[in-house]
Amino acid sequence: MVSMSETKRVILIVNPVKIDKFSYFGEVISLLTANGCEVYTTADTYKVLDARKKVNLSGIGIVSSDEVKKSQFDLVICLGGDGTILSTARFFAGHKVPILGINLGNLGFLAEVMPSDYEKSIGRIFGGKDYQIEKRIMLKCTVERGRKKAHTLYALNDIVAHRRSSSKMAVLEAYIDNKFVDEYHGDGLIVSTPTGSTAYSLSCGGPIVAPELMAIIINPICAFTLSSRPLIVSDRVRIKIVNRTEGQAILAADNQEFFKLQKDDNIIITRSEFCARMIKFSENNFFDILRTKLCWGNFKKR
Repeated sequence: MVSMSETKRVILIVNPVKIDKFSYFGEVISLLTANGCEVYTTADTYKVLDARKKVNLSGIGIVSSDEVKKSQFDLVICLGGDGTILSTARFFAGHKVPILGINLGNLGFLAEVMPSDYEKSIGRIFGGKDYQIEKRIMLKCTVERGRKKAHTLYALNDIVAHRRSSSKMAVLEAYIDNKFVDEYHGDGLIVSTPTGSTAYSLSCGGPIVAPELMAIIINPICAFTLSSRPLIVSDRVRIKIVNRTEGQAILAADNQEFFKLQKDDNIIITRSEFCARMIKFSENNFFDILRTKLCWGNFKKR
């Protein structure tokens, strides 16, 4: 466990669409300032909150996206669903700053805290009690077009290469450390972290992988042949996917950032040099979360 009693600079990241689900925003600001913190939020979030006229924003600083990238924070508090946390994790990946997720979404595998528990959870962080900072591996994806790098993406959940709406199947050759693995025909291919194993990969029949494992999942989407199966490999490998698709294909990072692929593009995927640092509490272990979210052990709710 890492003590955060010296935390001084905190930034609040909020999904503006879901902010009405959280009525304690002003209390969060007061709690943080009472613990000696400088509290900031983005200009977009401030604008949304100010328009509602429900929160006293006098004690909060405003920073632009460019200023956030250049600044150093001790803690990020993210209010939203898993999508908000994914984008926040990518944005702050190079900052090495821990993220506390307050769940304003639905399923919420990543958001650790329910809205009603915000006060206790934040108090535990500043008291240095019963929490740890869990490092989650991320992926780096580089698209090579000819002899040039065309684009780079980062992901906490997954990198997905898939066909666009057309009658033509995606055709993707996969290599691991320059060794040919398979040529996948179907809707596409998911390359997932353990964190992403409960996301898109799970809906495509992929395995659930404990988040502390250093592994990468390769999972075909609606494969044309039954012999194309999910594969778990070491996080140390270099994965190359060659796009042989005749129709349109696209690359997606966490289903939030996108890049149009061309035929014969090389997609290079490795473990990123960055990782996401998630604040976790002792009572919320991975299997409890699975049992709650997926209704394990309660047959009647399935």
